[in-house]
Amino acid sequence: TKRSFGMIDYCHQLTIGLYDLAETLNIPKLGSYGMGVEDVEKIVAQTGHKNHPVKFELAELSEILSERI
Repeated sequence: TKRSFGMIDYCHQLTIGLYDLAETLNIPKLGSYGMGVEDVEKIVAQTGHKNHPVKFELAELSEILSERI
């Protein structure tokens, strides 16, 4: 049987594609700019959602930043 794809599947594929693109383009991680795990909390505390259509929880922002160190 043929499986239909849902929104979660498309989001997962997009995420994989973005990680692959970052690797292909050799985009440096945040740690190469001097950012460390100890900086994540400070950055998240000062982050606003000024021009961002998605409102992330603080824990989600922390996770996103931590994965890019």
